[in-house]
Amino acid sequence: MKNLSINAKFSLVIGVFVVTVLGVFSLGLYNVAKVKESARYIAEEVTERRLLTNRTLLAMYQATVDQRDLIMIKDHAGKLKTHEDMKLSVADAKENLGKLKAKVDSEHTERVAKVSDDFDRWVDLAEKAALLSEGGKSDEAFVLMAKEGDVINSRLETDLLSLMKDFSQIVIDSIKADQVSYERSRNFGITLSLLGLLIGSSLAAFISRAITRSIDHMVHTLSDSATQIASASKQISGSAAGLAETASTQASSLEETSSAIEEMNSMVGRNAQAARESNAIAKGGLESAVRGQKVVQAMMASMEEINIANKEVMRQTNESNQKFAEIVQVIHAIGNKTKVINEIVFQTKLLSFNASVEAARAGEHGKGFAVVAEEVGNLAQMSGNAAKDITALLDGSIEKVQSIINESKTQVERIVHDNARKVESGTKIASECRDVLTDIVQGITSVSRMVETVAEASDEQARGINEINRAINQLDQVTQQNASTSEEAASASEELSAQAGNMKVAVSSLEHIVRGGQTVVVEPATLAVRPVAAAHKPAPQKPGKNNVIRIGQSKAAPHSASASTPTLSRVSGSDIVPSENDSRFKDI
Repeated sequence: MKNLSINAKFSLVIGVFVVTVLGVFSLGLYNVAKVKESARYIAEEVTERRLLTNRTLLAMYQATVDQRDLIMIKDHAGKLKTHEDMKLSVADAKENLGKLKAKVDSEHTERVAKVSDDFDRWVDLAEKAALLSEGGKSDEAFVLMAKEGDVINSRLETDLLSLMKDFSQIVIDSIKADQVSYERSRNFGITLSLLGLLIGSSLAAFISRAITRSIDHMVHTLSDSATQIASASKQISGSAAGLAETASTQASSLEETSSAIEEMNSMVGRNAQAARESNAIAKGGLESAVRGQKVVQAMMASMEEINIANKEVMRQTNESNQKFAEIVQVIHAIGNKTKVINEIVFQTKLLSFNASVEAARAGEHGKGFAVVAEEVGNLAQMSGNAAKDITALLDGSIEKVQSIINESKTQVERIVHDNARKVESGTKIASECRDVLTDIVQGITSVSRMVETVAEASDEQARGINEINRAINQLDQVTQQNASTSEEAASASEELSAQAGNMKVAVSSLEHIVRGGQTVVVEPATLAVRPVAAAHKPAPQKPGKNNVIRIGQSKAAPHSASASTPTLSRVSGSDIVPSENDSRFKDI
């Protein structure tokens, strides 16, 4: 971690947040798609199967009623019309049954095929009974259907009701599975979010404290060094004031040295300001991270709303099952009424037989026949009333079933629409997550630019120190003409060189923090002071390129006969503090 650059450290923090948010975002999209597919399956597949099964059952009931009416009706034209109605009901049942075959899965295919086979056998029996009834053999037709047709009819009713129950159970199981998947994904998303936020926040706090502490230390070190250099320059100025022969040259050099020190002080202020701005932007990055957490919580709330919508689907399904149970009760009532009609028909036949016997006995005086005939009329009236009741019950059951179907369809469509709207809301929240991450990246980029500014300013400080070093060397060469003050000037130069070495160490440490890599330790220079004889005054020499004092090297004896005396050069402000477009620092 210590050898990583600032860009690498902040990239690590951003990477943790990005991975966390992308993980939660991907998980949310996956679960939204899964819930959407489950809702589509319930609305388009399972509900359609239940609807087709119910229509098939109603058509079979209608065909059964038409078949029984055909046997009971005495009028031949009425029998033919009822026969046609029965064929239409049979065709409707077969059509719905065919659609159901195409919709069901492999688990229910065999059961639907069995229902189809039983219904075909019942249709064959009904056709035979219809032909017998139309041929005047209603008794034989009645016995045929009572003996075989009712058994098949009961089996068909049981199988179809069992299929409807299975389809309802599929809806319930699917919703329960969605609930389990939602809870598992919610817990995983919360855990992942908390873990990512914990790791990212810890890394951000650790890196922020380390960088702030290091930069503050560097700023204080540079400030102290600048103060000491200013003090040393004043000492040089006081010592050089006594040199009458070189006063003009010394004054010019001291002015340039003072200007360079002021530029250095200004650069130190810029470093401190950049450090404060870096801290402020880092705090902004933490606030953006908190915003990201709130957006993730909003996504969790949206997923909770989808879960509530699924529970609503389950409730509507249970209500539909209860209403279908009411339909079954109505149909059982129809069956009971039909049994009453059958019993009346049987009694009518018995009375007719008795009437025939009485008529045979009495001959023309058969008064008993009149009584029996009256009873037959009463029974016929009861049969008509029962038939009317059956018709009313059938009409009511058909209207109720149609109402339930329409209501279920409307409710399912509404719930699917609500789920789609909530999915769109989840997508919008995910977009907000992306915007928050963009804000974090921009804030970290600004911090990186601020730190780069600190690095550039530090490099310029090093160059300014070199300029000061050269100016002091020139002062040292000039003040060799005055033996009484040369030792003080040399001592001041040594002090400046030592402070410059300390500043070089601080700049090297700051460069390590900004760019990473191994730290290059620069030892401060230790200069030896040699006493200067008052009588020894060598003449000034022409400037040479070997007269510059280097940080980390010992200064040569100032009074050596071979040392050359350089002239003072003019140092501009741009040499101390470069501009932003300086071509020398394009690669930094």
